[in-house]
Amino acid sequence: MSRKPADSVQNASARNAAPSHRGNGGFHLSASDLKLGIIGADTSHVVEFTKLLNKASDPEHVPGARVVIAFAGGSPDISRTRIDGFPQELQNTWHIQFVKQIQDLCPMVDGILIESIDGRAHLDQFRQAVACGKPIRA
Repeated sequence: MSRKPADSVQNASARNAAPSHRGNGGFHLSASDLKLGIIGADTSHVVEFTKLLNKASDPEHVPGARVVIAFAGGSPDISRTRIDGFPQELQNTWHIQFVKQIQDLCPMVDGILIESIDGRAHLDQFRQAVACGKPIRA
């Protein structure tokens, strides 16, 4: 079985890239296209990161990516008010949807932020996130 020239590495990369929204007909992934998912919404960091990434009018805004979805996570050792408060703020203020399982956010994101306040949960969360095949920041 012979390979066609179209099966080159360059063409394979183009087939796997996100389509450009700049009308040039080509394929590339720009930073403004990045969609991020959060794992672990039991810390104020998730609210602050979402604000910095999603609020273009904020003077401290960091362009290039947006938080689009989250998995609440949490730990039984952390108070329920802490675990519930930050996800509610993400939903009410930033309109972030939540999924019931980590694997459910995989097809919706280009990268993952592991933010759980309880570091003991990170290894299990990381193992699940690796299955997504996306870049992870823990």
